Amino acid sequence: MERILLALLSCVAFATTAFCLRHRSPLHLALVLGVFTLFAGNFFPIATLIVEPLSWRNIVQAPDSEVLAVQAEYVAFAAGIAAAAILAFASGWLSHREEPTERAQGSRSDLLVASGLVLAGAILYAVYIHKVGFEALASRDDYAEKYLRSVGLGPFASGINVMIAGVLWAEVGHVGPRIKFAFRGLALVIAAWSLGVIAVRTNLVILALGYAWILCARRGMTIRSTRPALAFVAILGWCSLELISLWRGAVKEAGSGRATEILVQNVESNLAAVVGGSEMSHPFLTALEVRMSEHEGELGGSSYWNAFPALAPLALVPDRPLALAEKFARTHYAEMAEQGGGTAFSLVAEAWWNFGDLAGSFLVGSLAAALLLLLETVALSGASPVLARTLPYFTFLCVIAHRSESAVLLKQTTAIALPITVVVVLADLLQPVLERRNRRPLPASSH
Repeated sequence: MERILLALLSCVAFATTAFCLRHRSPLHLALVLGVFTLFAGNFFPIATLIVEPLSWRNIVQAPDSEVLAVQAEYVAFAAGIAAAAILAFASGWLSHREEPTERAQGSRSDLLVASGLVLAGAILYAVYIHKVGFEALASRDDYAEKYLRSVGLGPFASGINVMIAGVLWAEVGHVGPRIKFAFRGLALVIAAWSLGVIAVRTNLVILALGYAWILCARRGMTIRSTRPALAFVAILGWCSLELISLWRGAVKEAGSGRATEILVQNVESNLAAVVGGSEMSHPFLTALEVRMSEHEGELGGSSYWNAFPALAPLALVPDRPLALAEKFARTHYAEMAEQGGGTAFSLVAEAWWNFGDLAGSFLVGSLAAALLLLLETVALSGASPVLARTLPYFTFLCVIAHRSESAVLLKQTTAIALPITVVVVLADLLQPVLERRNRRPLPASSH
């Protein structure tokens, strides 16, 4: 009963956030964070009332009091998001609906920036493929080898993400229809490569969310005008991803011919595996393990400060501070960490570990939501065309935020923001030169 009550409190906090943002896009970053706070905080505790979970995690069977305590942390995080939304609404930020025509005005160098990002990303990723090796990259049997070969190659591995940022920039930017279609074709190539060759569905999700964010902004869609059926479609999409994971396991076990038969025969164990191994469950389980093995408030905010020196590549600075996820994996899953594996971490666990019960989660939730509200307002007001063209990419970070931590989120943000900054500066320097060349009169013909 207590779990259901806490879930209802989470729903109230989310409904409050949605009400305050009702004149904004259904993919407003603060709302996206609120949606995944709701699911990450309640999926495991509610699902385990019905299904006995099956997982490789150390602490699937935790005392009910600890499960309730972690669920309450997520309620506090959701309340923080709602508090930031209420404050923004009361201050007038969210009191009117922005028209599509008010979206950020364009830059004359959009084509230069989009092309530069794609080119820079392609070069980085080509180096990454060369260093890791195509066979290891395309292997679906030994992910550990791929991970171990990639150690220290983070900037090169992020090349494909820089390319994604480039195609999304072209979609938002003021470029011709044919050029947009060319970049959309490149997006399809990236999606096909990610799914069909390297088996990384993350890139597909980044592209899908980015284009969806742009579509909502372009059509002026709001939460009020969004049909409830879209929520069903989103849930169906998540179920499809879980089903794909189960299908891969069945294919690996019995081959593609008997995969469907295996799935049908093991419905109960498959449901148990989804509850215990879902992307929605791992952050909650991590928070449980941290809560039962560490001391609340012990870090005193240090993990947030250490997020900045942790940006340094491990190959260049071997003694840089480790991210909490790295420390956690080495402590609780040492064998897996040695083989290149790891676990999802948790924003809620990090907040509790730094600032203690409830207050830490509320503080981090409210600050995160306030930052997202500010970024969306600046981007859509036209004050920063660059931000308007990069924000679609970062929708994905709000989706994975609850399975990450501050250091990882900062690193992923920097990996995209830094090359974008460099390319934008170079494009601004190059644009006047190209314009002067185009205005130069043609030499007179002599007869």
